[in-house]
Amino acid sequence: MFKVASSGGTPIPLTPEDKVVFGYSFHLESDRVAIVYNEPANMGDLYGLNLTSETEERLTAVNKDWYEEVEVSLPEQYSFVADNGVTVEGWLLKPSGFQERRKYPMVLQIHGGPHVAYGLTFNHEMQVLCGMGKALKDPFELRRPSV
Repeated sequence: MFKVASSGGTPIPLTPEDKVVFGYSFHLESDRVAIVYNEPANMGDLYGLNLTSETEERLTAVNKDWYEEVEVSLPEQYSFVADNGVTVEGWLLKPSGFQERRKYPMVLQIHGGPHVAYGLTFNHEMQVLCGMGKALKDPFELRRPSV
């Protein structure tokens, strides 16, 4: 979420870039916005953003107890240059209980990006695979040839 002066200018971010806004409601009289974020380690909580002071306050911790019981795999962004010169970017999620030097099965999840690329969000299907002891690689800049 950004603010821009009515006269124009450079947009100024009001929300962190490492969280995805997937719902919001603006209240004109209080100059506040209720925001629901989705982020890699949290599938959704409610925050209040004061537009006057540009301060944010977390209002809920809906799954706090559950998060204390499970291990969430956080995505690590990666990139490489393919044989055709295209830079491929994506996410790597390590399996629960990951240990260096140990080999793990890996799921390669290819899905026609970049338009439907996954972002910095909690993704339940990826977390299930990581919980089953699998690593997950999700490239999102692969371009498929036109048919």
